[in-house]
Amino acid sequence: MPKNKSSPTPTDQNQNDTNPENNYDLSEAPDLYSLCDRHTELTTLKQSILQNHTRIITILGLTGIGKSVLALQLIPQIKDKFDYIIWRNIDNYSTLESMQTSIINFLSPPDSSSQKTADFSPAKTTNNQLINYLRKYRCLLIFDNLQEIFASGELAGTYLPDHENYGKLFKQIATSSHQSCLLLLSQEEPKIELGNHYCHTLKIHGFLEACKMLLQERNLTDEDRWLELINLYGGNPLWLNIIADAIEDLCDASVAQFLSCSTLYLGDLEPILERIFQRLSELEKQVIFWIANQETTVDISITPADFPHSHSDLWKGIQSLKRRCLVEKIMETEGSFFTIQPVVKSFGKMLLASEQ
Repeated sequence: MPKNKSSPTPTDQNQNDTNPENNYDLSEAPDLYSLCDRHTELTTLKQSILQNHTRIITILGLTGIGKSVLALQLIPQIKDKFDYIIWRNIDNYSTLESMQTSIINFLSPPDSSSQKTADFSPAKTTNNQLINYLRKYRCLLIFDNLQEIFASGELAGTYLPDHENYGKLFKQIATSSHQSCLLLLSQEEPKIELGNHYCHTLKIHGFLEACKMLLQERNLTDEDRWLELINLYGGNPLWLNIIADAIEDLCDASVAQFLSCSTLYLGDLEPILERIFQRLSELEKQVIFWIANQETTVDISITPADFPHSHSDLWKGIQSLKRRCLVEKIMETEGSFFTIQPVVKSFGKMLLASEQ
């Protein structure tokens, strides 16, 4: 998108009313189709950003659950409150510095090319430059696919060696005084090492209404069984769309016939689940294998006799899996219990059987 030739200031109240799109760079945002809005989550985000002035918000959820769609739905509802809105996809940048340079170039006045060259001298850090712009203008920055900066085979939120500087940037954005906001879209929760009220995580769960509309669009039959199907696949629109292909191909669009199968069918979901499991540490895999073999939700307050590691390791694994949205906490009168989605349970059992 073209850049505005007159650089706005926070006091330019009419700037966004005249030609606001010139101050947006959404060129790296995905082009996604949305069936309906997540009204509750949008209200929460608007309150966090506009009223609570939260500086960093992590939108956390499994692949296909609708994180990017939610962020795209949010932008039109709050765009008039920001001088700049910039979307960056982590996949497109080999280093944090290259992404920061891209952002700073967009925020810089168009007639400051000579100043830009001076600004990027080794004596000045891109972190400080970016923070200065976040103070000068009210910016909404969106970092998509954040999980790509984390290491596979480690507990959730462990930075890759070349990307530890992201953690420093997040801490600086969280602790510095400014009116901007950073949205992080991720399948894995970052460790920002702060407990302040300027950071917030919004976990995205299954979306019943969108799933119903999706199944209706696909012309699947047996509507009275749709809720059962949706729950089996975690209310994940992408997963259900994939499974709808199988229902059409194998069962002539009959949900009842598909559900009559004695085992949960994964089909084309297996490559997606395999990529998720490839990111897990060995401890996390052992926790999933253990939970998958339990008949009911698990109580982690007592040491399980059949878990192959220590009680402390169980807690560590549960916490890490929770940061990936792979474990769900259920509050009951007796206390907190944990479980995993049927799809994750089925894939975990399949992996365990293949290793034995």
